Amino acid sequence: QAKTANLSENRDFGEGIAIQIIMTPTPFVGGGVVSVSLVVNGVGIGDGAVVTLSQTHAIGTVVSSFPTSLTVTGLTRTFNFNVTTPASGCLFSAGPPSFYTPFAGTGGSVTVTATCNGVSGSATLTIQGYPAPTQCP
Repeated sequence: QAKTANLSENRDFGEGIAIQIIMTPTPFVGGGVVSVSLVVNGVGIGDGAVVTLSQTHAIGTVVSSFPTSLTVTGLTRTFNFNVTTPASGCLFSAGPPSFYTPFAGTGGSVTVTATCNGVSGSATLTIQGYPAPTQCP
């Protein structure tokens, strides 16, 4: 049976971070699945702790399938969520003469915060925009 860790007893994780959050892949372009690994100070093999999760994101960034809490057991807990940012494309100008102008997506960002027993950690993933098309109609 997993025992509950009392994280308030030891808040030192590396450089004073109680919960370490690592998001991959980096660099992240456009949209897709983000993988998040949580390492909670004081939770080791055989331990367990409930972590509350939240996220904020830039305007235009859409986040889905993001959990609000999970139980960290063992040394690391990984979860995934989906993110999308505005698409790239071609802008039509009627002219005369008419023409298309390619444009890149704007990109965005997501900040994940994890809290457990009064300690927390956060990390931000910067999302590069989708590249502009190399050719328009």
